[in-house]
Amino acid sequence: MKIQLRLLTGIAAGAVVLTMFAVSAPITSAKSDGFVLISNGSNPIGSLSRQQISKMFLKQVVKWDNGSRVLPVDLARSSSTREAFSRAIHRKSASAIAKFWQRNIFSGRASPPPEKIDDRGVVSYVQSNPGAIGYVRLGMDLSGVHVIKLED
Repeated sequence: MKIQLRLLTGIAAGAVVLTMFAVSAPITSAKSDGFVLISNGSNPIGSLSRQQISKMFLKQVVKWDNGSRVLPVDLARSSSTREAFSRAIHRKSASAIAKFWQRNIFSGRASPPPEKIDDRGVVSYVQSNPGAIGYVRLGMDLSGVHVIKLED
């Protein structure tokens, strides 16, 4: 009887843990990672994979499907939203990505995306540049930009 009771308690505890995990598990959307991925309002792209986004921000993919230039824009290095984006998309810290760009700048291969001080600066840049892609914290006014869904 004690074994059955312990097993039942273990199952009940496991169900609670699984329920908690399901509620807190990331949904396949950039919104669940603490940021929203945005592009210029004229961009028809509905969704992108993490790998595609990472390659765009690392300038390994430089053109959209329609042939226009991809213009990524980052938040300032001190931004917690940038840290969330870097960890979710690149699977690395923002400081690791900064080191990647330091090596590229030093070798003369490429320069990093422009940085904007705050979310409003990113939204303004994305609104003004047809090939732009960026990210902002949740809750920003996204008028004039297009939200891109994160695949995976």
